[in-house]
Amino acid sequence: MAYAPLPALVHPRQELISCLSFDTVSDVLWSGSASGSVTAHYPTNVRGVTYPATTKGHPVTRLVASEKDVKAVTESGLGSWAKGGMNKWYHNSSQLLSTFCDHPSTANAVILAANGPDASEFVMLNTATGAEIRKVASPPMVNHLRASHSLLISAAADGYIRMHDFRTSNKRDSGVAQNTAFAHSGGIQGLEISGNQIFTCGWGFRQSRPHPDPLVKVYDIRSLKPLPPIPFAQGPAHVSVHPRKSSSLVITSAEGLVNIVDLSNPVSGQEYQQLPIASYISSVAFSPTGAYIAFGDADGYIHMLTSAPVEEEDRVPWNGSEGTPAPWPSAPPPLPEIQWTDSTPLNSIGMPYYSGPLLSSSAILNTRSTYLPPPAKVPEQVLQSMKTIDFVGYASLPRELRGRRNVAPKEPAPKDEGRFRSKAKRASDPDEAVVSPVSSGFIRPEIPRKWRQTDIKYSKFGIEDFDFA
Repeated sequence: MAYAPLPALVHPRQELISCLSFDTVSDVLWSGSASGSVTAHYPTNVRGVTYPATTKGHPVTRLVASEKDVKAVTESGLGSWAKGGMNKWYHNSSQLLSTFCDHPSTANAVILAANGPDASEFVMLNTATGAEIRKVASPPMVNHLRASHSLLISAAADGYIRMHDFRTSNKRDSGVAQNTAFAHSGGIQGLEISGNQIFTCGWGFRQSRPHPDPLVKVYDIRSLKPLPPIPFAQGPAHVSVHPRKSSSLVITSAEGLVNIVDLSNPVSGQEYQQLPIASYISSVAFSPTGAYIAFGDADGYIHMLTSAPVEEEDRVPWNGSEGTPAPWPSAPPPLPEIQWTDSTPLNSIGMPYYSGPLLSSSAILNTRSTYLPPPAKVPEQVLQSMKTIDFVGYASLPRELRGRRNVAPKEPAPKDEGRFRSKAKRASDPDEAVVSPVSSGFIRPEIPRKWRQTDIKYSKFGIEDFDFA
């Protein structure tokens, strides 16, 4: 079925779209950007809704939207978030992370590719808690992972594709490749699996310079033997397989040329589409039913192709069915319209309501402390003898003020005579004691009795005379 273009979607920040993923249960398209943000795009909202930044500012290299959550990986960690934006767990790593995929033989587990300066490894995590299950050695520079049957297929920057079988043993070296094949001399850029076939696109060298390989390599997954490649003269940058038609392959160039190939009839079963882009294609994703194809570019636009009816009344949801409602954030209530006149009170604008007293209304904060007194006033005899020259006043220091400059007045510490039962009748109640003003004119804030410092003292009657109450 032929594909037709749809109006493009726009990222709210117009950043490079590094990865795309259609939601499997909702009419939502998820995108990851170069700044680390994850955005949900809806058919009714062209610009989408960006959820709180959750990837520490690093580019999102892979994004997968499942039935319950959205997983995203960057070079610093892998995280899982609910559809509404709440973080479930986040796995930090000291190594550089590149990609992840579901475990081929263990349920509720993912495999994470970690590349370090000394060694590279596959990290297996629990999808429910993010806890680390175990680690196994891996080839260096792994940048693509795909699970097929009970095997894990990896592609690396050295141009090799490898098969891994984690059922062999539980030892650390169980991640060593069972079989390898050399695909592209300049590195692998795209990897897809359909049935018993592996499709790769990558880079080669022409006159000692990297150049897009004009062939999409095809391998048999059972033995990694090469099959006849698929030519694409414009240079394939992305390769995608139809989710419900394994014989349909979509090859996309960086310039926006889309070639839809029918592998069962590669000669006549081809369709071409040119996307209206001004930069380059950075990501491609198929919808769960294959009726929609999304292409993200470096300018923040998401171009869409569809084989479904384009009329609004006959529109097919992105996930193929009504499914669960989209996780749309609650809209704030509209602000009331105010007809402003000279007699309109200011409280009609509206202010936040607080059920308790605020910290700024504390009486202690409004009291001037004796420990931070203001600067002392200039004595009157100095002001009388002052001469002003160019807005600057000059005066000689009187003899009676010499040696007393920059000395702040200090309240003398009250003498603590202790709390004794024998003096209870003569002493005044400490809760009613008021600190007398100091020479600076300010009063020390009164400290509640239960917070005051208590020193145990002795009288002539011994320790039994002290009032501990």
